[in-house]
Amino acid sequence: MKNFCLMMTIFLTGAYFVMADSFHLPEEAALLEKVDKQPSDLLYAELARLRAVYAAEYYRKWLSSEKTADLQKTIYYAASASELSPGWDRPKVLLAIVYAEFTNDLEALELATDLLIDALEINPANGAAQVLLAQVLMKQGRFWSAIEQYKSLFQKNSAMITPMNTAPLALCYILDGRLQAGIIYFKELQDLRPESSAVATGKAVLLRHAGEGERARDVLGRLLVLDGAESGIREYAAELLARWDKEDNL
Repeated sequence: MKNFCLMMTIFLTGAYFVMADSFHLPEEAALLEKVDKQPSDLLYAELARLRAVYAAEYYRKWLSSEKTADLQKTIYYAASASELSPGWDRPKVLLAIVYAEFTNDLEALELATDLLIDALEINPANGAAQVLLAQVLMKQGRFWSAIEQYKSLFQKNSAMITPMNTAPLALCYILDGRLQAGIIYFKELQDLRPESSAVATGKAVLLRHAGEGERARDVLGRLLVLDGAESGIREYAAELLARWDKEDNL
């Protein structure tokens, strides 16, 4: 089920099953009894962390089962953890991960975006959340906003300059029609990380799309003989060159 409005309707109409006293798991029930007797910030924080664990467990179950009940419980527990501990980024990120599954529903993607922005305001160092935010923005066609997220991510932590992040960044520049801006930025990244074959590959792809085929081939050609290239990069560079040869000979 990948229709977000339908998912929310099912969640709201079935929520009373989730929230019923009989539903609570033993560890949760024991903790709720303590909260009822003597509520405290410490107990609420403990309950939030327990429900975040449950949310993650039900999310993994939902991915394999695709059962609505597992999805309901994922959302309920993650939302409850977020409400109980509003200064904690983890449950917000998990909720965003769930909403981002509904790739064809703009409302779901907007909710995921808002949650991830909130999570990053709480914890700006959450690189995984920022990567996910960039990916969600790409799904919405907000390519420049995604570019800004990747650039912010790399500025905060150069260790995030990896093939998994540079490839979608280059694609964002292409889809947004900002090829020259992309080439300039990847040149800046190359100055920062001259050893990065992932950066070089992204730059080559941008050069190719900008009509500078010879420069692009030169960049990839140097990667083929580069020692210490990231895993799979040399193979990918060879595949790109072969594909370009085929395209140019059509």
